[in-house]
Amino acid sequence: MSQAMRHLSQALLGVLLCAAPGLAAEAPIRSAFGPGEQSTFEVSYLGVPTGVATITVGLKLQYQGKDVWPLVCTAQTDLDIYPVRDRFISYWDFANGHNVGSEFHADENKKRRREKFRYDREQGKIIATKQAGGKPEVEVTYALPPGVVDLAAAAFQVRNRKLQPSEEISVQIFTGVITYQMKAKVEGRERLQTPMGEKDCVRVSFTADWSGMLAPRRPLTMWFTDDALHVPVRFAAELMLGTVLAELKTFYPGKDYTR
Repeated sequence: MSQAMRHLSQALLGVLLCAAPGLAAEAPIRSAFGPGEQSTFEVSYLGVPTGVATITVGLKLQYQGKDVWPLVCTAQTDLDIYPVRDRFISYWDFANGHNVGSEFHADENKKRRREKFRYDREQGKIIATKQAGGKPEVEVTYALPPGVVDLAAAAFQVRNRKLQPSEEISVQIFTGVITYQMKAKVEGRERLQTPMGEKDCVRVSFTADWSGMLAPRRPLTMWFTDDALHVPVRFAAELMLGTVLAELKTFYPGKDYTR
C-alpha cells in the first residue's frame, strides 16, 4: 500500500507539471500568464477526491542573475494513511521562455527531502544539490541538452503556443533524475462542462516512454481554454495504478508584465 500511495502522491504533483509539456515554446508577443495568477485543482483517484494541487505565478525576482517569475506548484493529499505536502518551484525566465533552475521540497508520509537544480545552459549541465532527511547534502551533475526544460516550465510553455488543431511537436523534459522525450498532439476543439461552467476548450494528448505504476494505458489528455489565456481546466490519465482526474476549481488571472 505504501508504495502505491507514494506513486499516487507523485502523480498529484505531476498532474499539472507534466500536463502538456510536449510543445516547444515560440517567442510570444505577450505571455498568456503573469504574476498573481493562481489555479487550484481537485485531484481524484478512481473517482474519489484525493487531494488538491495549486499553481501560483509569483512576482518577478532575480535568480542566477536572471529576471524570473517563480512558478510555485503545491500538492497535498487528504489521506491520513499517507499525508503529502509537496512543493515544486520552477524559476521561469520569461524573456527566453525556459527555466533557469528549480527546487523541490517533498514531505511525504513524514519523510522529507530537498532538491535544488541550477541550469547552466552555456556549459550544458544541470548542477543538483540533494538532501534526504538529516543526511548531508550531495551534489550531482546532469547533462543539459539544448532546449531541455523541467516539467513546470514545459507545462507553461504550451500556454504560449497557438494550439492549432493537428499540431504535433516533441520536447525533452528533465524530471530531476532523467531526461525523456515527450510528444504531444493538438486533437481539436470542444465544448467542455467543468466545475466552473461550460468552457470552449482545446484538447491536447501526449505520450512518453514512462514505465512502472505511472505508465499510462493510453495517451494522457489535457484541456485548455480556447482563448488567449489557455488555462488548463482538466487533466485525465488512465495509469497502471488507476485513473487520475484533475479539474480546475478556482482561477485568478495574473497580470502580463512582458509588454
